[in-house]
Amino acid sequence: MKPRGDTETRRVSDAAQIRLISDAFAWLGMEQPESAILSHHGISCVRLIERFHVRFTPIGAGERPVFIFEVNHPLYLSDHLVNPFTHGDIFAVVKLLELAGVQIFDCWNGEGFSSASFSSRQFCGVSLRAAVNRYHHGCLVHPKDGVFCECDWLTNGYKALRLPENWS
Repeated sequence: MKPRGDTETRRVSDAAQIRLISDAFAWLGMEQPESAILSHHGISCVRLIERFHVRFTPIGAGERPVFIFEVNHPLYLSDHLVNPFTHGDIFAVVKLLELAGVQIFDCWNGEGFSSASFSSRQFCGVSLRAAVNRYHHGCLVHPKDGVFCECDWLTNGYKALRLPENWS
């Protein structure tokens, strides 16, 4: 997985932003191999969307897929966030999600915070749900170690995932 600090900082066009989100959203129904494993933390976009780093988890709050937009470089002054989400940011993200075909079910955090989360009305497909469940079950070879096993079960399972372009 690409560390968050390696996110490309070059702004992408509005059409490219819509495509990044719609590709991730379409991924919910993409058939995954039986060997695929995905952490419940989901995937991350390798490009910034506006000033935000974006993560996408197929099974989040209420078992629904969730897009998490995070201020890429939150700035604090005396423990006060000086560049939080604004009302305009929320409006822009909602518009982007809707243009990408996402029907929003719920939103939390957001205005005044360093992140905003948006859940979808659509649920993830069976094979992607199975990949997340395999993660939760942990390593089958070393069951006492669970998800913290140091063998290569998670790395191999992650490599087996079929991911949308520009997401890791």
